[in-house]
Amino acid sequence: MEKYIDFDRFLQEKEEKTIRVRVYGEDVEVRSEIPMMVPMMLARASGGASGVMSEQEAGLMVFRAADIMFGHKTVDRFCEQGMSTEELKELMGRIFAASQGGEEEEEGAAYDDETGRRAVRKTKNA
Repeated sequence: MEKYIDFDRFLQEKEEKTIRVRVYGEDVEVRSEIPMMVPMMLARASGGASGVMSEQEAGLMVFRAADIMFGHKTVDRFCEQGMSTEELKELMGRIFAASQGGEEEEEGAAYDDETGRRAVRKTKNA
């Protein structure tokens, strides 16, 4: 008998988990599991002669990862709202941290733009 692996069945049965992100008043859901294309791009880009990615290459990787995670139209909306390069890098960093089991956002939590430190707003239940 020929060996057969039905990986499609595994993929169909797998539970899709998402991370909900609020950006400019819009709730956007992204997969909590990083799509394979993101680490593949990083691996391919870091294969240069020095093995070290330049700051410009790293920035391009963040933009490509955002397009993969959010989709072109959503990233375009972020741009139209005035999102800066640094803000996009911060957003993607937080998504990567959350997908790796980092701290989850508490309801009512916010971040101070100046320091990047977490400040928690009081909610009605607190």
